[in-house]
Amino acid sequence: MVVTILDLEMSNLGSLKSALKTINQKFLVTNDIGLINESKCLILPGVGAFGDGINKLKHLKLDKIIKNLHKRSVPILGICLGMQLLSRSSNENGYNKGLNIFDHDVKRFSDKKVKRIPNIGWCRISIKKNIDLLENIKNMSYFYFLHSYYLKATQKINCAETSNNQCSFSCVVKNDKTYGVQFHPEKSHDFGLILLSNFCNLKC
Repeated sequence: MVVTILDLEMSNLGSLKSALKTINQKFLVTNDIGLINESKCLILPGVGAFGDGINKLKHLKLDKIIKNLHKRSVPILGICLGMQLLSRSSNENGYNKGLNIFDHDVKRFSDKKVKRIPNIGWCRISIKKNIDLLENIKNMSYFYFLHSYYLKATQKINCAETSNNQCSFSCVVKNDKTYGVQFHPEKSHDFGLILLSNFCNLKC
């Protein structure tokens, strides 16, 4: 199976492509509507501002395509900004609506609760649900983070969480076959490769 990587032209995809090559996974990088609609497995990466990302999705007319893939239970993985775009909204640079697949809002870390923004570096994740995406990943494993905005989900979709000093937040969420991770698995060494391999092995 070929994994489709959605190219919003907002990310350096080198690390992700390198990681997929390491696990011998075939992939296609595209933002073509037809090819995205035919995806059997879709990765939505992203670096940058929420508003720019959601506007890019709408400009490419891919917002409805992604929602339809979700309804068809096609596996989707949102990474960092990609995860946030799948949420209900974000207050980054003003209020912007997301795709509402994860029914929660993205907010900026508070200067009163955290010492450093953005949250950057290696953090342990506390696994709350044993899901297929996290198979063979040990609880309290380290993953690499780089972000200033976060999602604090309810127990219904929250699968793993971590914290930035006094602020705990969701770092793995799941709704049907749509998953979101706040960290960068492509930069998280062995456990990141395991997670990507788990995702690529999911079936519709």
